[in-house]
Amino acid sequence: MLWLDDALGRVLDELEARGTLDDTLIVFVSDHDRRGKFVLNGGRVPLMMRWPGHIQPDTEIDALVSLIDLLPTLLELTGRPTDDARLQIVSFAPLLDGRAAAVREDAFMEVTYTRGVVTPEFKYIATRFPDRIAQNLTPENRRRINQEGTFAFFGDPDGDIVRYRKDLLFPAYFDDDQLYDLTRDPDEQVNVAADPAYAEALAHMKRRLAAYIRQTPHPFGEFGRRGDGGGSGE
Repeated sequence: MLWLDDALGRVLDELEARGTLDDTLIVFVSDHDRRGKFVLNGGRVPLMMRWPGHIQPDTEIDALVSLIDLLPTLLELTGRPTDDARLQIVSFAPLLDGRAAAVREDAFMEVTYTRGVVTPEFKYIATRFPDRIAQNLTPENRRRINQEGTFAFFGDPDGDIVRYRKDLLFPAYFDDDQLYDLTRDPDEQVNVAADPAYAEALAHMKRRLAAYIRQTPHPFGEFGRRGDGGGSGE
């Protein structure tokens, strides 16, 4: 953290020395949180912005956004808005000046053979392997196959160690369907996908995910593909 403070401080000092500090939009963000690399679990990252005269200082905003939303946000803030819905992006500039309390109802997530959708209240994660991998899965070896579809060890053939040991941080890592109640379980430690009390929420989140999958060029399990209602998983 000291290195980070020093590095950011040097940038701010240089801008101040050039006389452009208050005319510069500064965005501080991370590509993943300390637990969320290469999985869809976690994923909350720092996002701080500074632009005197345009963004109110010392303001904390609690709203769902995605990093891909930075592009349309920066374009709008600099007078070049875009409304290309095909990019699945949305400007969160209205959050910064108080015009809106929310700009997204949900956000799509994907990595390896895993897809997910998150709302302020829930996160749903689905792992669906293509047929060439799924046909070799058994209840006995499922915990030996990571979300990349490869045997889950690195240098230890007797260990269940996945990339970055995410299975140790998230107990339901190997579950093909994961549902988290983010209000009660923000750290995503309890998978409630099989809980009857969450059946309606699970169905709702699956429909949300299917809507995103149908906009992509690739099939994904039973969630379908562009132009049809199904998919082979290949």
